[in-house]
Amino acid sequence: MTKSSQPALRVGGMHLATPNFTEQVRFYTFFLGMKAISQEEVTIQLGAGKEPLVSLEWDPAAFHEEGTTGLYHLALRLPNRLELARLVAHLAKSGSDFVGVADHGVSESFYLSDFDGNGIELYCDRPAADWPRDSLGALKMGTDPLDIDNLISEIVAETPAWAGIDPGADIGHIHLTVNALKEAEGFYTKVIGLDETQRLPSGAIFFSSDGYHHRVAVNNWLGENAPPPAEGAGGMRYFELVLQNQAALEEIRIRAEAAGVEVERREDGLLLRDPARNGMLLKVG
Repeated sequence: MTKSSQPALRVGGMHLATPNFTEQVRFYTFFLGMKAISQEEVTIQLGAGKEPLVSLEWDPAAFHEEGTTGLYHLALRLPNRLELARLVAHLAKSGSDFVGVADHGVSESFYLSDFDGNGIELYCDRPAADWPRDSLGALKMGTDPLDIDNLISEIVAETPAWAGIDPGADIGHIHLTVNALKEAEGFYTKVIGLDETQRLPSGAIFFSSDGYHHRVAVNNWLGENAPPPAEGAGGMRYFELVLQNQAALEEIRIRAEAAGVEVERREDGLLLRDPARNGMLLKVG
């Protein structure tokens, strides 16, 4: 496993473009229970607490495209099992369709898609001391059946009625589709400075920087020749990686420019793209 000295970072918000603005807003507010934090003419920022988690930009010309690199799923992390159970129960009562359920050892997860087909994982972590590891102490996440009844049993008669996603929810990690796995590994370890925490034979790598199971994951399950999205496609425009201080941001800028990665300076941070053209905004927060 690669090791780095990158200070801890976290995933901030996700920026999505959609031609179906009304339907997408309804999905994230009615179904997931987020609230509007700010709104402009063609954009709205939605969140659980004070920090935006999902920003939706209305682009009537945007179109859905499959078979490309980009967002595999954004992972909304609930603060505990009860809040995950309450959200899952609300979604089930509202007629939402889950596309997957799994016990990953480190977490309990449910998978679904938003109105545009963007993948979403809803999960809560198990205590770090209980995360599965191999004989050498390396992380060993898996994909096992989840005891849904046990999770839902967190809800008892005294549990308050669900009134929206818990304010403590955040984006725990981001999972991306890439094409050249080796190039993606080099970018996230050598440029962004993350540690590799686990690798799957199926073609997925997980990265973090602070002992967490992963902040970013990549997979090449569409093949090494998967193209990036066409210009104007809907879905992820970029996601945010939030750094602890300006010095950490500057270190990544220096490494990126030395590696020939294009860096766009913005008022709110630095915009980069990985080798698969997945956009990320690096900022301090």
